[in-house]
Amino acid sequence: MNYCHTWLNVREREKINGRQAEGIATALNNGVKFGRPKQIINDEFKRAYEEWKNGNTPPTLYCPTSFD
Repeated sequence: MNYCHTWLNVREREKINGRQAEGIATALNNGVKFGRPKQIINDEFKRAYEEWKNGNTPPTLYCPTSFD
């Protein structure tokens, strides 16, 4: 009996994965973008990063500690 349940579980998981793959393929064909949106890196960020990388600025200077 347990083998039957195991087989059914595996078969159901295969069906779910197949439907998910179909949905993803359809979305990609329709131009849907998955994942986190790209962030624009401006000159101010590049300058701050270089200062931090060179050890001239502590990282907490650019990170707010409160959101008031």
